[in-house]
Amino acid sequence: MNLYEATQRHHNAAIWRTWLQAALDRFARARAERRRRALDFQALSESTDRQLRDMGISRADVPSVVNGTYRSE
Repeated sequence: MNLYEATQRHHNAAIWRTWLQAALDRFARARAERRRRALDFQALSESTDRQLRDMGISRADVPSVVNGTYRSE
């Protein structure tokens, strides 16, 4: 293997490591976001109707609040 091939192989490995790290970072962020939403959903679901009303939402609004799509009227 000549110097060019060795350099090219090292470059390709660096690109692969960069891509893999980015993919793992995206996976970790997505997993953390899913976990946060699950905990938020659980907490809101365990709230009483009065507590939810005090927050200005109803039980039917919980999924959209957790998903970030809730729009107050």
